Amino acid sequence: MTSQSDAPNHRSPGGPPRLDPVDDDALAWLLRLDAAKADPRVRAEFEAWRAGDPRHAAAFARVAGLWGSAELASAAGRQGGARGHGPVGLGTVRRGVGPAVRLDGTPVRRAGVWRRRLAAVAAALAIAVAAPELVRVVRDLGADHVTATGRQDRVVLPDGSTLVLNSDTAVGLDFAADRRTVRLIRGEAFLDVVRDPDRPFHVTGHFADVEVVGTAFAVRAGDTADDVVLQRGRLAVRPLAAAPAAAASVTLAPLQAVSVGAAGAGRVAAVDGDTAFAWLDGRLRFRDRPLGRVLDELRRYHRGVIIVADRRLEALRVSGNYRIDDPALVVASLADAVGARLTRLSDHVLILR
Repeated sequence: MTSQSDAPNHRSPGGPPRLDPVDDDALAWLLRLDAAKADPRVRAEFEAWRAGDPRHAAAFARVAGLWGSAELASAAGRQGGARGHGPVGLGTVRRGVGPAVRLDGTPVRRAGVWRRRLAAVAAALAIAVAAPELVRVVRDLGADHVTATGRQDRVVLPDGSTLVLNSDTAVGLDFAADRRTVRLIRGEAFLDVVRDPDRPFHVTGHFADVEVVGTAFAVRAGDTADDVVLQRGRLAVRPLAAAPAAAASVTLAPLQAVSVGAAGAGRVAAVDGDTAFAWLDGRLRFRDRPLGRVLDELRRYHRGVIIVADRRLEALRVSGNYRIDDPALVVASLADAVGARLTRLSDHVLILR
């Protein structure tokens, strides 16, 4: 089992950290060589850079191999598919250091191979980054408050209750003399509700309706379930499922949680308050969790994509206590903890392998 100590992360002196700077330079040369085609001046500059340090040649070989790998093609496709846009395949792969070949094994000319490969991977990553933004725009049309990725916001509601929106969250409000309703369109929100027995407070997600009188709790709206965690007070959580047998309400006591999906409510479970509400303090805490699940959390704060080229890494278990304002630095620390290599293709694209 691999673990990371519960220590806060820090920026390096003099500014934000750089991840694999030699690999970054190698990637820049890879792209420049492709754009310059057969320009002898660019080629000469590249050869001088590569010969200037043994690390340069090794880094270029790593980056070139990564771009041409079937693992990256599969990971990019998974990334697009996980966001609902289907897999994006690459037309060619490079096997070892031999000539470029098609997927059926037949050789192809070298001219244009890098260009097509780079374009295909770039297209997969562009879909993974940009297409969800279009979905958000449509979903957010009825929102009263929205937070961008990596941002949080605190809102005082018309009745004096407090609403804290986590990263990438949108809510709609419906307050009148006879009702108090917050609709969680997407994301995660924490609510500290002012007590008013004559006017119950409702929060509706994708699968659940939460009714409170006066309490503090968090709700996360997911694609397959809504997660409700109570900090203090009491809650009644009612599934929005159509089947009557699945529509019974569940009552939560402090530091209890429940997930509600299309089939109804799951089992009520105890939670660690310091972990469940750590995001309110700008932190991410986890203990003995699969790396894949931790990366899913980090993706909510990262303005780009995090790709795991070697899926075996996702099962390794890690622990940690990090600030969430620099998810790239957290990924770098986790990569070091599990013995993985992190390649940063840009400020937005991180690849673990």
